[in-house]
Amino acid sequence: MIPEFIPFKESFVYLTGIFEILLAIGLLIPKLKVISGWTLIVFLLLMLPANIYASMNNVNYQKEHLTVTV
Repeated sequence: MIPEFIPFKESFVYLTGIFEILLAIGLLIPKLKVISGWTLIVFLLLMLPANIYASMNNVNYQKEHLTVTV
């Protein structure tokens, strides 16, 4: 699901996952709650087009290949 021109795809997936976990923890810390919340909103909005694409094109996350249905 990650474009071909992006190197280190697997590392990118792990880094975004760690980023999400850190932001979720940030929501539990009163000083970081607001900035973590806004950062999560922006992050998830940026990820939304990829998820819509995957849904519309039946992307198989397990096999990482595209199955197009018409």
